[in-house]
Amino acid sequence: MVEGSGSLIIDGQVFHINYDAANGRPRTMLGRIVQCAQDPTCGGNLDTIERCAKDPKCHDEEKLRCNVSKKIKLSAASEKLIRQYLDDPLNRHKAADLRNRDQSYVFFAKEDGGPYGSEKITLTPHVSCATDHRVIPVGMNFIYNSKKSTSWCIAQDSGGAIVGAHVDVYKGEGEQAGIEANELNYAGSLFVALPKRK
Repeated sequence: MVEGSGSLIIDGQVFHINYDAANGRPRTMLGRIVQCAQDPTCGGNLDTIERCAKDPKCHDEEKLRCNVSKKIKLSAASEKLIRQYLDDPLNRHKAADLRNRDQSYVFFAKEDGGPYGSEKITLTPHVSCATDHRVIPVGMNFIYNSKKSTSWCIAQDSGGAIVGAHVDVYKGEGEQAGIEANELNYAGSLFVALPKRK
């Protein structure tokens, strides 16, 4: 689980939840497990799949041991593809076991309002970004330029998976926001706005 916040609908009422704590156990990337689960050489053996998922060389282009299909490799195991695989009736007997392979759990707390960033500031769709605060400090203004879009952004959040020159743009809530967010996995440039020297 890598999400930092979300919304729950209970009896027609919307509740916001925010990251509260983590169990500190190592993460196993579900995307890699799904990649290997689609590979016939793994044979659906979950122990083999897990070993492959934890081994970066398993998906190295030059030393690829798993015969992962071109479609899976090009997709970078996107959320959409993961959902398609886990929701496929032919894979349902594996789905729970695959999900349980990730030992890392995140705990959430109910919040009034939100979703909030790392400084308890309400996030703004298309404007708020999560960054590694060692690289881009909280509150820093910058422009990101990628294959899909160019926009102004403010560093207002962080995340365990956001390390180095990595930016996650908050797209808001709802199905369309999720689609837009999943299409942002591109390399690009960052231009930081600094005060003019006197």
